[in-house]
This record gives sequence, structure tokens and C-alpha cells, in this order.
Amino acid sequence: MKKIINIVVLVFLTSNLFGQIKLEHSYPNGKWQTSMVKLSNSGIKYQWVDVTTGQVKLYNLDHSLFKSMTFPVLSGKTGVWVVYVSETTFDLDAEVEFMVYYQDDGNWINSVTKIINETGDIILDKASETPAMNSYGDKIEAIFNTTGETKMILDNHSDNALKVYSLPGTLFAAAIKTIDYNNNFLEIYPNPAVNYIKLAYTLPTNIKVATVSVYDIKGNIVKSYTIDKNYKELLIDTQEFSNGTYLCQIYSNGIKMSDTKFIVQK
Repeated sequence: MKKIINIVVLVFLTSNLFGQIKLEHSYPNGKWQTSMVKLSNSGIKYQWVDVTTGQVKLYNLDHSLFKSMTFPVLSGKTGVWVVYVSETTFDLDAEVEFMVYYQDDGNWINSVTKIINETGDIILDKASETPAMNSYGDKIEAIFNTTGETKMILDNHSDNALKVYSLPGTLFAAAIKTIDYNNNFLEIYPNPAVNYIKLAYTLPTNIKVATVSVYDIKGNIVKSYTIDKNYKELLIDTQEFSNGTYLCQIYSNGIKMSDTKFIVQK
């Protein structure tokens, strides 16, 4: 009898062990064009792209629709890629922006790079320019955070020049391959704010002191604070702030580590 009970328990445990992996959701026509992104203000999303119809859709982790966006469909391109979906890279407003890279292997001069926001407005349109590639030629590496500014590097195939653009925001996240939950991430609440806002932060183990700076929509510093490891939350008084969108950034030793946005609405 004891052996029978043990066998039943073993079967039960084995069933639980092998029953934990299940298909959660299926995105139609999502092969090669579906990934995950981590937005600086809105968190982790599924990114679904249909290059044949010019659609970008972001879904929440429960697979409900977060944003539906469009971009132009150009004929004669051998490849179309949507990259750098971001809230705080290409401008400082509350919208989502992204880069669309149209590749033409037959004649690279016909390649195009566009920066588009969630309403379909084209922020940047560069013919014959493509995002820079790494030495292996299979990874797009066109945007870099540097001390003081964020740079975008595009190759120009008309004059063989390298074009360096200065961006108003900061690169927070591109497509996620490995999710790092220990990232020095800034989380702000409540958002929108009225009288105050709380900034939750986690400093990396090698960083003892950092600076938090708050910028208005014009890029002017409104407030600046020094933080350390003794606390993980900063209370910011917004009673003197005007209504609008603000960018909050964290620095250490002159290096920009992370940023997020919040809105003051009284």
C-alpha cells in the first residue's frame, strides 16, 4: 500500500513539473518581427511589427493593446526594420517614437532612415542614410549615451560620410533579449502629479552617490538632488512646477545612467 501511495505522489509531482510551461499567447504574422521593449516611463511591452502594412503595435504584458502606430511603406526595399522604440530618446514629450530603417541591398543610396512618433509625424527623414552597424554587420548600433549628450550615428551612402546627430533625450531601452530586473531604473508615482511625486531608484553596487536632475520641456534644469544608498526613494515637491511634461535623469560621475518622464497636472 505504501508503494502505491509513493507512486501516486511521484506521478502527481511529475505532472506538476511538466505542466508549468504553456502557450500563453500567439501573435499572428509575428515571426521575425516580434520582440520585447522596456520603455522608460511605461515599462516592458511586447512589440509587434507588420512591415507589409506599416504597423507597429505595443502590447502590455497581459497582451492588451497599449499603442497602435503606423509608418510609411516604401516599395523596392529588401528589408525594413523597426528599432529604438522609445519614450525619452528622440524628444522630451509624452509620446512614443521609433526608428524605421528601409534597406536596399541593390543600391544602398536608395536606403532610408526615418524617426516617427506615435501619431505618424515624421521627426527625421534621411535618404541614403542608414544606422551604423557593428563589425559583424548584423547588429544595429546607432545610438549611444555619452557624457552630457546622446548621439545618433548614421552612415551616408551618397557621400560615404558618417553623420553624427545630437539627440535631446537618452537611450533607455531597445529590443530586450535578456530582461535585467536589476537595472538602475527610475520609477515615478503618482503620475500625473499634483503636489508631489515619489522617485523610486536602485543604485548599482559600484555607485555610492548619484545626482537626480529634473528638466522642463525646453531642457532647463528645474531641480537637482543628490542621492545615495541609504534610501531608495526621493520625494519631489511639485507645487512650484508649472503644468507640463518633465524629464528626470540620474547621473553618476558625469555618466547618464537612466531616465524617465512625468507629468504635472494641477
